[in-house]
Amino acid sequence: MDTLTKTIWEITEGTFEDENLFVVDISISTGRSQKVTILLDGDNGVSIDDCSRVSRAVGHEIEERDLIKNSYTLDVGSPGVDTPLKSERQFRKNTGRKLKVKLSDGSTVKGVLHSVDQDSIELASKKGKEKSRITFNDIEWAKVQVTFNNT
Repeated sequence: MDTLTKTIWEITEGTFEDENLFVVDISISTGRSQKVTILLDGDNGVSIDDCSRVSRAVGHEIEERDLIKNSYTLDVGSPGVDTPLKSERQFRKNTGRKLKVKLSDGSTVKGVLHSVDQDSIELASKKGKEKSRITFNDIEWAKVQVTFNNT
């Protein structure tokens, strides 16, 4: 992580009013006009008000500290449903949900996220009888699978 990204990450974390929110990712595009994209998640979700408040506070700090010399845009939002899970905290938040996981060997597995520890996740088969442990190092990406209940 470069210095600017790290600084903006720290600024962003400093804007949280409670422990519910956390940073998922920060990306900064290069070019004549830079774009700073901050993705937030929360244990109880992320509201538009959360994104607005963080955007104002981070934008103010970027300006105050003169971190970006040229024009830039700041985009603060939450990950979409097709955005891969990135942090242990995101995995924990999604315990009990169905995941599709692409492994570093190219194979793909699906299952219900049964448990998470600091090094790995455990997926349960569809019927819940078989469980497989996968280390974070073996995961290329993992996405929550959206399911619809017919009631």
